[in-house]
Amino acid sequence: MRRFGLGILILAALCARMAPAHAMLAMSDPDDETLKKPAPLPEGASFETGPDPKLVRVVVSPDAKTIATLTILGKVTLWNAASGKEVSNFNAADIETHGIDFAPDGKTLFTGSSDLIIKQWDVETGKSIKEFKGHDGEIKTVVASPDGAHIASADNAGTIKIWDIKTGDIVHSMTGHGDNLPAGMATPTIDCMNWSPDGRVLVTEANDETARLWDAIGGKELHVLPQHDGSVAAVAISPNNRVGVSTRGRQTSGTSHLRVWDVATGKILRIINGHQDDITCLGFAPDGRTVFSGARDRTVRQWDVDSGVEIRRFRLTSIPANLAASADGQYLAVVAPREGLMSFSLSVAPVTQSKDPCKTTDEAWNKLANPDYDVRSVGFNYFLKALPPQQAVTELLRRAHAIPAANGVDENAQHRELIARLDDDNYSVRLNAFDELRELGGAVRAELSEAVKSPSTEVRARAAELLSAIGGPFDAREVLVTELLRTLGTPEARAALEKR
Repeated sequence: MRRFGLGILILAALCARMAPAHAMLAMSDPDDETLKKPAPLPEGASFETGPDPKLVRVVVSPDAKTIATLTILGKVTLWNAASGKEVSNFNAADIETHGIDFAPDGKTLFTGSSDLIIKQWDVETGKSIKEFKGHDGEIKTVVASPDGAHIASADNAGTIKIWDIKTGDIVHSMTGHGDNLPAGMATPTIDCMNWSPDGRVLVTEANDETARLWDAIGGKELHVLPQHDGSVAAVAISPNNRVGVSTRGRQTSGTSHLRVWDVATGKILRIINGHQDDITCLGFAPDGRTVFSGARDRTVRQWDVDSGVEIRRFRLTSIPANLAASADGQYLAVVAPREGLMSFSLSVAPVTQSKDPCKTTDEAWNKLANPDYDVRSVGFNYFLKALPPQQAVTELLRRAHAIPAANGVDENAQHRELIARLDDDNYSVRLNAFDELRELGGAVRAELSEAVKSPSTEVRARAAELLSAIGGPFDAREVLVTELLRTLGTPEARAALEKR
């Protein structure tokens, strides 16, 4: 089964080069003594640096070799991503500081503080090389454009600014957030923002319960993504420019979830549920296929964007404040009060709490379809650990080709007939076939993936359009087979992955 495009936006964190996932603070109390006690190394983590309740942000260098962390009091620390050893540190400011991002070349980084100043730093020397002044409110987030020509920043006065890095000039100053502010608050606070991979669009969130899209070239608002009925914690545009994700808290409905939006229309495509408390941070994997979220339930989870299937779960002892995935897709950096900076490998089996191991390949395959994450992860681990890699690939592909349609009925012939009607001479027949295929959604993905190779120009175009728009239904095994092949990483697995 090929991966299918959505043409959507998931508002959360990261750009094409895996820019950092920015999010609201987890609001941990720095004076809470329990958060200052060392935590056991979380399962799945390769290292942790130790307690630091003041940590608020984490970003990863474009070459994935360096991780930078930021404390609320402006201390920037650079860490070796492989060993977790401190490389250097410097003070960006002696006051409240929230914004940090690497330039695309990795040689400089930017910080923004409550003194209304953005500073550019030389990574190697830790020296400030340029300042940007012009905000009227405390700077809450700073993000560098993918081409390295601009930075965008936002403050607690509701203002977004785009700067020319070379000249230091303000290119655009934009406002718009603030329609639904909490009682007693005069101006909106924007503390999460990200660029689209092409540098043409910005996405922001604020405490007015909305996320918004902005034309970064023309300096104007494009879309208001409807009220989230609660706090919006984080937003991002996917690295492949397909989707965006926004998070909604529990203030109104008692649930916390990720909302997946269509960037062109602002239409919600799906809601991803699973966290048991407010989501605090999120960010994309570099291919844009999966997204990570951290929450006050003390977990960090990896989700398949198109289906909402949970792939991995990391359990912490404190609330994650921020996270960022490396551009090479090999690890996830997370900061939390008790653990400090942590690094989780994305090339190993997911952690599970189940004590019921699989005995056969058939049993493992069946567990992959189980709705319970811990049961599914047992099956996942079996294919990664119990079988030689080449055998695992063979078994996965053999079974994946036999996955039944979501309704349990083999309707392949009907699907092919509907696809053939996409080239009918009668316009109404073509239109009705298109609508029926769209309603069938994920059940016709395999047939549509073949149809994009059709000799008919009309069929190819319509099939491609449908593949970019359909959602579920989904069999969790479809998602997990793709992730298993990616994790196995052998030449055979990579070749199979390219065909899906």
